[in-house]
Amino acid sequence: MPEPLDCQHMNHINAMVEDFDRSVSYLGDLYGAQFNQDLPGAQWHACLLTIGSVMFELFAPTEYLLHARLGPYYVGVEYQVADVDEARTEAAARGIRVICELGSAFHADPRDAFGVAWEFYNRSFQDPADPPIPFAEPIKSFAYWLARRASNRVHGPQTLQRRRL
Repeated sequence: MPEPLDCQHMNHINAMVEDFDRSVSYLGDLYGAQFNQDLPGAQWHACLLTIGSVMFELFAPTEYLLHARLGPYYVGVEYQVADVDEARTEAAARGIRVICELGSAFHADPRDAFGVAWEFYNRSFQDPADPPIPFAEPIKSFAYWLARRASNRVHGPQTLQRRRL
């Protein structure tokens, strides 16, 4: 039996979206999402944003084949691990294939991982002293989001029913 994967914490949730600007605007308007970093690339336009104490990485593919392969409802979760090579070895021991190899991180094939593309990386995006990339501004604290909720500035379920992306 393989050793358990030692995940230190969840870095962020990955989500594939069809329209980058519209999705960022929608999440900002509805939840007050904090835009942390723009991550444009050759195959997609991505960004990091935070809602509450949860960070999301949105991907809007610019290449049709990427979108066709993963679909608009692709979901992944990135975990911080102490050793990416060890996590890669443990994933292979479980028969989990790698769908994207980045060297410093990798994505598990969702067909082998309960439909979720698990990603493993050895750094924390929530580390205020040493984030892996510079953010536009510091990530807002959990206390900020609690105060925002308490002041009732976040929309309720009735708004969710009326708003459509």
